[in-house]
Formats: sequence, structure tokens, C-alpha cells
Amino acid sequence: NVVLDEGAVYFDSQADGSQARPFVVTTRRGLVQHVGTQFMVKAARQAGPVSVSVREGRVLVEHDGARREAAAGDRVTLLADGSAQVGRIAPDAAEWQWIHAVTPPY
Repeated sequence: NVVLDEGAVYFDSQADGSQARPFVVTTRRGLVQHVGTQFMVKAARQAGPVSVSVREGRVLVEHDGARREAAAGDRVTLLADGSAQVGRIAPDAAEWQWIHAVTPPY
């Protein structure tokens, strides 16, 4: 599990079929549970929003007592007032490019 206070993280992993110990990213706005996917979580400073973008697969997002599924192409922005905004992001959007710069080719 990961705690993200500020910055961005990207995960590319298959589901292991086990819900006994789910992988979870914890932010000040809520939780993001890995379900087998490629996804990014970005946390802005202090009172800023947290955004969850799903490139492939799906994740579960918990925020202010609500739990929702986000699928490939979804972007969920968790706001300080407890609300969430849902939008779309393309799998080849410019926001994904930083990942290629920081990961080695395989």
C-alpha cells in the first residue's frame, strides 16, 4: 500500500485475484483500490484536489463515504468540499507522457 501526500504515482499491474490484501493508494481525499490496471493518482499541495486517471482496466475510488468504480478512460477528481467530478482522459493524452520519461524500456 502507498500513502500519497503530494505528487504523482503510476501503477501498471495485473489483478492477482486476491481481495484478502488489496493494493490501496491512500490520499487526504480518499482511497484508490487497484483492481488490475494502469492508473495514475495525482495529489496537489495541501487543500488542492486529488485526481485518479485510469488508462486501462479499472479501480475503485472511495471518497467522502461514497465508493465508485472508475474504468479505462475515466478521470475522477476528488475535491476538498467532499464532491467528486468525473471526466474523460484518452490513453494517449499528454498527461501520460511523463511516465515514459521516468521508466526504463522493457
